[in-house]
Amino acid sequence: MNIYLLDADVERYLHLTVITSDDWDKFLDGFEGQPMAPSWRPVEMKVLRESKKDRYLELGDFSSLTGGSAAFSEKAVNVLGRVLTDNGELLPLNCAEGCFFVYNVTRFVDALDEKRSECEWLDDKRVLMFIRPVFKERKLGSFPIFKVPQSRRAADIFVTDEFVQRALDGGLVGFKFRKMWSDEKKPAYRRAK
Repeated sequence: MNIYLLDADVERYLHLTVITSDDWDKFLDGFEGQPMAPSWRPVEMKVLRESKKDRYLELGDFSSLTGGSAAFSEKAVNVLGRVLTDNGELLPLNCAEGCFFVYNVTRFVDALDEKRSECEWLDDKRVLMFIRPVFKERKLGSFPIFKVPQSRRAADIFVTDEFVQRALDGGLVGFKFRKMWSDEKKPAYRRAK
């Protein structure tokens, strides 16, 4: 099994941002693993175009936001299906350029080996940044997308080979998978044809 840090490929694909800067608070103050659907109100989003080169880029199926949240296109939601809904909740966004959902990961797996992991820690025993995480394999289970409690409010979302393979097979774009850990027993994912 391989564990990857989920990120957006902002060099090759456009991504989303809020229209009103005050809406960032909704992403910074939430997404701690607790359900948010009952009180969620869709946020107005737009495609971020910062430079001249952006006019040649397409909008990806994934956009990282902040506060531990991520946005998935309708296509990504259809391809990933229960991988997402079994491990979190999809909350609608308002975007004139496509149908997107912000994803609230509610699956936390206490599998980080704190003693063997190389991380930058905050004073309150939360991880600021993962440099070389080590996971306790027996505690990982079979969850394809998860967070660890040590980074509860951080933007670190982890995915496994199953998630990566589904994204590749489904033709999804805009993802960047940074391999963070491997049990070295199985080969990494195969490229979609």
